Amino acid sequence: MLKLTLYLGLIAVAAYAQINAGEQNEGTSVCAYIAGADCTIFADHIQCGTDAKTYNNRCEFAQAHCLEPELHFSHNGTCDPAVDKPDPNLHGSNLVYTFFCNNLKHIQCGTDLEIVCGTDMNTYDNLCLFQQAKCDDSTLEIYTYQACPV
Repeated sequence: MLKLTLYLGLIAVAAYAQINAGEQNEGTSVCAYIAGADCTIFADHIQCGTDAKTYNNRCEFAQAHCLEPELHFSHNGTCDPAVDKPDPNLHGSNLVYTFFCNNLKHIQCGTDLEIVCGTDMNTYDNLCLFQQAKCDDSTLEIYTYQACPV
């Protein structure tokens, strides 16, 4: 559990850095996590992609976006190829990161100590806790890899 938590934290930090750097693909680590997700356990949230395909939930959309980075979110609901045009309403990588953060919020971080100080001047015991906070505040960055100054 400890290794999984650390791994997820590192994935999220790397993914967010790549997404914020303007890259279209989230990186192989986040996509590897998403590719292994069991999308059948997620509630239905029907949405249409810019490929005019209907996805049952965000998990399925995220998996498809990882395979095709040019895929973006068009609208909620079923696609109608005769009517829908491929204009994106939301960049696919934003949905992928949101999906990742929503899952990370439900993970209990371990008690391992890998202390980091955030730019909010809060000390986080490990990267998992830091990443959970970063999912709530996208401007949060690592200030230093030690406790924050008092």
